[in-house]
Amino acid sequence: MTIFNALKAYFIGINDYIMKNGYSLNEAETFDYVYGVGTAILDIQGRAIAAISLSGTKGTINLKTIPDLAKKVIETSSEISSKLSKDY
Repeated sequence: MTIFNALKAYFIGINDYIMKNGYSLNEAETFDYVYGVGTAILDIQGRAIAAISLSGTKGTINLKTIPDLAKKVIETSSEISSKLSKDY
């Protein structure tokens, strides 16, 4: 397997996770102590035009808290998307 194919498979896996769950995770990918939950803000045509996320330490964003935090991020994103679509 080439590095390109490995990266492609990796990103397809991430995309599948996001499409299935509606959010993405940052599990200390940039800094050892920073974790995050995020999702897209969509326009009236369903295209991503912005994003919203929460960041914190592993003590605040972990397996126990992710479901609730993800739900809140998704709800907030939906509210913003809805308000933006009313402007069109």
